[in-house]
Amino acid sequence: MLHNKSILKTLLTIVFVGALSFGAFAQGTITNTVTRQSSDQVDRNAANDTGRVSFTVSSLIDLAVDISVGAGPYYTNSSYLYTVVVTNNGPSTGTNIIDTVLLPAGLTASNIQVGQGSYTTNGDTIFWAIGTLANGANSTMTYDGTPTTPSADTLSYNTYTRVAGAEYEYTYANNYDNVIIYTTPSADVMDQKFVANVNGSSLYYPTDTVEYTFVFTNNGPDPSTNHVDVDQLPAGLTYISGSAMFVSGTGGATGVVSNSGSTFTFTSQIPVGQSVTFKLRAKIN
Repeated sequence: MLHNKSILKTLLTIVFVGALSFGAFAQGTITNTVTRQSSDQVDRNAANDTGRVSFTVSSLIDLAVDISVGAGPYYTNSSYLYTVVVTNNGPSTGTNIIDTVLLPAGLTASNIQVGQGSYTTNGDTIFWAIGTLANGANSTMTYDGTPTTPSADTLSYNTYTRVAGAEYEYTYANNYDNVIIYTTPSADVMDQKFVANVNGSSLYYPTDTVEYTFVFTNNGPDPSTNHVDVDQLPAGLTYISGSAMFVSGTGGATGVVSNSGSTFTFTSQIPVGQSVTFKLRAKIN
């Protein structure tokens, strides 16, 4: 018989049970089976002619997160677009992926949009439940971030984000990211100027004395420091010496006035929501 004359031959047959995916990455259960092929002797027990061993390959992912913000300069009470991108670098599919954005004090988020999944907010935290991302896939969340803390000095706002999934990751170095903006102090100071004839008349004649009233109001969002306004008396008026003065300030607002001929310089320190008042008089030529 042929099997009594042949050299002992053993064939190793490897059978994979589960999925082999992501290029060379095997995922699932791998079973290795060795089976008797032939020998010179009669095999009287075929039941033990097969040996088998299995092991399970666990899922492996690499999640990465990136956060960025639109270009500045950045001002209090102005909104800027924030973008958060979560990417699964594989090699397995990632599941139950959640990204958490931690907003700094004084920065609010609105108009939140997510590419997939859903989000919830709790105080200064955004929880973005992304769900599943295949190998190489990504998703994006955007929101409008608004710094709201008024200050006479530059303020920094440092926003953190972190991402995690259900599968094991081989690196966590890219699971965190942050972005910092620095606000530039800004203030909207409204200038108002009024004129009246000191004799109470609504008519103006040569030799009459007119009084100008200047009111500077800070509409915020930040205090206005060393705010300077300049006024130039027009031709036909002669300044009455010593009449230019700081009249009053609300809420701690202060000011000083100086002049060079018919040019007047008003320098003010005006808290948010407060105003200063100046006056000067001139004679109609």
